[in-house]
Amino acid sequence: MAGLALAGVALAGCSSTSSSGSAQSAATTGAPSATTASTTAADAAVGDTSSSAVSSGGATSSGAAGSGASSSAAGGSGKPVALLLAKVKPSNGGAGFDADMPKAKPAWIAAVSVNLSDGSALKDQTLGSLVVNLAAMVDEAAKTQDLDSLRKLCWQGCDQLATLMPAKDASGRTGYERLSQLLEQTHPDAGYTNEFSMDYPGFSANQHGAVTTLDQKDMKLLGATQHYTGLRTGIEMTDDGVDPKMGWYAVLPPDM
Repeated sequence: MAGLALAGVALAGCSSTSSSGSAQSAATTGAPSATTASTTAADAAVGDTSSSAVSSGGATSSGAAGSGASSSAAGGSGKPVALLLAKVKPSNGGAGFDADMPKAKPAWIAAVSVNLSDGSALKDQTLGSLVVNLAAMVDEAAKTQDLDSLRKLCWQGCDQLATLMPAKDASGRTGYERLSQLLEQTHPDAGYTNEFSMDYPGFSANQHGAVTTLDQKDMKLLGATQHYTGLRTGIEMTDDGVDPKMGWYAVLPPDM
């Protein structure tokens, strides 16, 4: 079954689902750290707690320089997600997690975006808590440049990780940094499927409605328009059975 497309993320300057997609991401994914302040202000206007949570969690708002050090201190290891996933068998994609998935540390959860693009709380959505927990683990693995853990967490779009994550865009930022930026600083919205899914950034979701104030701030942050072709990532339902499972779709194709 098609899962939930949860976090829209397109990494620039490396191979992606298509060569044109990666070329477009380099042109559209921005890294203007100066815009972080305006994003934070917009979040505050709708009650978004992600920015203040990032501060309390010890992660930088840019999701780049300095975040790895704070993450290491919190986890007691340079790659704390690897410790958390020590008993999880590696996979070549297809990883789905239910309510019994490893639990992200509170500081990791505090660092990720907790509101949808309309300002409503992600945790109030069906399976929202599973989405937040999985997003937090992915974010922490990205901030600590833990490729092996990202592979373990990945459900689809996994074959691009080895090339995409270490590659730098025109501004010198790695895929790890841009992935973390999407999960911490942009606001998700429902994906393209009828099942439960979340895309990052939310404004890039194909079924997204009218542009919201938070969408506008996210667009400014990424230097993009609603027809965004940069890095997109998502979290979606992989199994809607008795124990629903969620999976991380590492690099969402532009047409999803």
